[in-house]
Amino acid sequence: MEWLQGHGANLRTAALERLDSCLSTGTGIYASDLANLEHWYSSLGVAGLLTRKVEALQNLHWAHDCGCLLFWMKALQFDSVRQQGLLKNPRWMPLNDAAMRVSRALFLRRFADAVAIHKRVVAGLRDEFLSLTDVTRLGPFILRLVAEWRGEPDPVVGVFGLLSEPAYEEMLAIWRIPDASALQQAVDSMCSVHRTRSGEPDDNEWFEFSWDFEYLWPVEILTVFALREELGLSYPEIREPYFPESLRRLPSLEPRMADPFLLRVRQKLEGELGQPLPGGL
Repeated sequence: MEWLQGHGANLRTAALERLDSCLSTGTGIYASDLANLEHWYSSLGVAGLLTRKVEALQNLHWAHDCGCLLFWMKALQFDSVRQQGLLKNPRWMPLNDAAMRVSRALFLRRFADAVAIHKRVVAGLRDEFLSLTDVTRLGPFILRLVAEWRGEPDPVVGVFGLLSEPAYEEMLAIWRIPDASALQQAVDSMCSVHRTRSGEPDDNEWFEFSWDFEYLWPVEILTVFALREELGLSYPEIREPYFPESLRRLPSLEPRMADPFLLRVRQKLEGELGQPLPGGL
């Protein structure tokens, strides 16, 4: 992934320097710095899975931690502004970004974080926290899948402008079937969607998988597998050769380490917001 050695490395360095300055001087934390670190660790983690590096999962956990810090910082700031009656510009968080954070949490089996983010995202469909501009089919699928797993009503009913995808609809209808082989066709169809819906967005189209590290990582299918595993069910194979073999399976559960620097960032944010942040780290 050329981004890691080029522009991404520069963004990471700049983000770390600004965050370190914020921690030492008391100035506010920029959401863009957390977003750049999240993207950096995500790219590094998926690249590590691709080459079977032992630190791959740890980097994905740190990506998740950065994503949690960013998500809850923006959510709690939004709630505060809204409660004070000062909300002038709603839609602070793209739906697809939020849904992908739920998906990654489930891939890592950080179920409590996934549930907490999902709950706030569902509420955000109606309290104007989420941006529904350029919404793809993936976000609604992840929200509906997790709601189904938790035995909750379909969260997107009545929300105007959301799109559906036949392959996702097929999976939603059968993902709990005990016989894993019954899901194979739906998995194959989702693989085809992933291939055709990966690319850089432009003025005419917004893709489900628009970051470089997402192109070869079928995390939405692995999310289904993680939920089946949590229910004690087996799951079929991802047999599409487009995806590298090392990216087609759920990772083993391994101990993870908290990043001391991110812990300091969390403490700083909690001081700024005047309350603890849910989940993460």
